[in-house]
Amino acid sequence: MMTEIVHLDLKDRKILYELDTDARQTYLQIAKSVGLSKDVVIYRINRLIEKGVIRRFYAVLDPSKLGYFTVRVYLKFQNISSEKEKEMINYISQLNNVRNLARIEGDWNFVFMLWVKTHEDFDKTWLAFEKKFRPHIQRKEIAIITEEYRFRRHHFYEGKQLKHLVDVTGLSKPEKLDKIDLQLLELLYRSARCSLIELANKIKLTSKAVSYRIKQLEQKKIIVRYRAALNLDALGYHHYKVNVNLEKLEELTALNTFIKSNQYIVKSLRSIGGSDFEFNVECPGFNEFLNILTKMKEQFGESIRDYSYHLALDLHKTQHFPGDINIKN
Repeated sequence: MMTEIVHLDLKDRKILYELDTDARQTYLQIAKSVGLSKDVVIYRINRLIEKGVIRRFYAVLDPSKLGYFTVRVYLKFQNISSEKEKEMINYISQLNNVRNLARIEGDWNFVFMLWVKTHEDFDKTWLAFEKKFRPHIQRKEIAIITEEYRFRRHHFYEGKQLKHLVDVTGLSKPEKLDKIDLQLLELLYRSARCSLIELANKIKLTSKAVSYRIKQLEQKKIIVRYRAALNLDALGYHHYKVNVNLEKLEELTALNTFIKSNQYIVKSLRSIGGSDFEFNVECPGFNEFLNILTKMKEQFGESIRDYSYHLALDLHKTQHFPGDINIKN
């Protein structure tokens, strides 16, 4: 069943941009930014939720500050039935620290990412997985994600020049956190617009104490940003991943400048074991995506050794909070 496309006007797109910048903004703050009344903003946000454009609001966390790093696995299948593929998806979904998993189209068939604390943790998980599904895996690529750069979704303003803001997560030392901090992180991950009063009632602290702790988590960059999780299908957008290998790594700086200039590029990655350069694209149609590739080849053609891309088809799970953190009292 195809998802019905929801057509947004400029005010809706401005609201989504504001929520992408800081999903914990008050309705009044958003209203002032987009030029609407508070009541109209509340109505429009609720309508976007009802139509399935906004799935939820969540806190973006830096896993390295929680003592974790991310391992990504690409898989190419062989001799696999639809039943066995479903079995594999269910198996991965039930792993404790799955960050996300998706079926993709391109050089690979499937991708999943895990939060892990040690290489031994991943090795144990991977060996158990391979013992069960190795006959159906033609090839694999395993990479350690070292840094992630997330960009604001400027395409909601249709090319208008806006201040370019970047969130960076990755190579940081773990911070010391108590159980209340961890409770707050989980609550804000699951519902970023939860009020101070609601948070205080759940954690059994005063609103002032909760506010102070949140500010500390933000200042330490444990909480990087608050965002809205969007249904790209409902917006008529597609999600592509591009992997680039270079002849000379000196071009990395220029490539970073290139991706920041494109409104549809929403994230880039550095990894150990993957390609030299990776970036994610959200755009309305394949032709727009091809335009990005064409511009990249025109600017860096002689410097590119090879590149590949894939299209995300089905996102089976996404979870940006580690499942094995003990937050119980």
